[in-house]
Amino acid sequence: MMETETNQSENGNDGPVKRNQTWEANHVLITKAMAKLVYKWERWPTKAEIMEETGLGKTTVYKHLEEFGQEELLLEELAQLKCMSSKIMAKLCELAMGGDAKAMRMSFELMGLLRRGGGARGLEKR
Repeated sequence: MMETETNQSENGNDGPVKRNQTWEANHVLITKAMAKLVYKWERWPTKAEIMEETGLGKTTVYKHLEEFGQEELLLEELAQLKCMSSKIMAKLCELAMGGDAKAMRMSFELMGLLRRGGGARGLEKR
């Protein structure tokens, strides 16, 4: 088993390093469970369903979901996603150029050439 730094204080309380590791581990469990349940039922899962799927307690799941947008780790995750955006767009373009109609439509929507769920810009009936 790999040993991790816990940064314990003199009174034995876990420090920020351990809390971040715990938060990240819970985040992985919760997001995997949510993705699995959304795919399975085609709807957002309830907190009770997330608790059952992850094995985490009510307090942990509720607190994690409530505080998610305020966590420093969320900002790091968003920064990673922004870093990958050019690769994602390149892949979308590759799929569209290969004939994938859904990728073509999404590309046109992202470029503002096609309205989501509607027709081409400037060609709508008035």
